[in-house]
Formats: sequence, structure tokens, C-alpha cells
Amino acid sequence: MHQPEDAIETVSGFIWIEHGILIFRNKGVMSTGEGVTEALGVIRDLSGGVPVASLIDIRLWPGARFEAWAKFVNSAVSSFLAVALLVDPESSVEVGPFPDAMDKLLVPVHLFTDEAEAMEFVRGFLPSE
Repeated sequence: MHQPEDAIETVSGFIWIEHGILIFRNKGVMSTGEGVTEALGVIRDLSGGVPVASLIDIRLWPGARFEAWAKFVNSAVSSFLAVALLVDPESSVEVGPFPDAMDKLLVPVHLFTDEAEAMEFVRGFLPSE
């Protein structure tokens, strides 16, 4: 997954569409409510307001404040078809219970340490043409 030059930079990361999959790459910044709101606005603009299959790369991520998770969870159904969270297996950062709860109640959300496996997972949720 190569970050293109035209990726949109937000306060917390870079966002682009690659082969129909929305990619968000955190740049090592703590997630806040404001940062999530900004990213969700970019995601809506890029997707035309339609839920998208998404890979969220949080390998450099130091964590999130509660309000960031709340905004992310509240937007799940309107923003995402499925989410692959790409994590660093060596990191001590805990993602907490939110991804598991979202997976059970809202949209498929799975954790991955391998980028290719994460991409394969979200490819399975791309709309048929």
C-alpha cells in the first residue's frame, strides 16, 4: 500500500482511495474527537457519502481518547461497509473493546498485523459492479 502524493492530509493522518478501498494511515498522533470529525468529513467527501470498505492503518498510533472512539462508533454504519484495522504486533497500545463491539453490533471490524491480509478482508466487501 503506497501512499499517493495526492493523499489528503488531516490532523491525524492521510486518507486516499486505492482500488475502491478507503485507506486511512495514522501518522503517529493520538486520536481526538476533533480529529475523527475531520477525518470523517474527508471520508464522506471521497466516498460521496456512501459507506466504503476501509483499511485503517494504526501501526504508528499512540491511542485514542474516549470521544474519538465515540465519534468513530457513532459513524460506523453510515461511513463503513467493513473496517480492517492494521496494527503493530510489537506495540503496547491497546485498541480496547470498541472494535470487537462494533464487529458484533454494527459493521465487520477485524484486526490485522499483515497488510495483505487486511486488504484481502476489505476487498470482500467491495460493491459488485
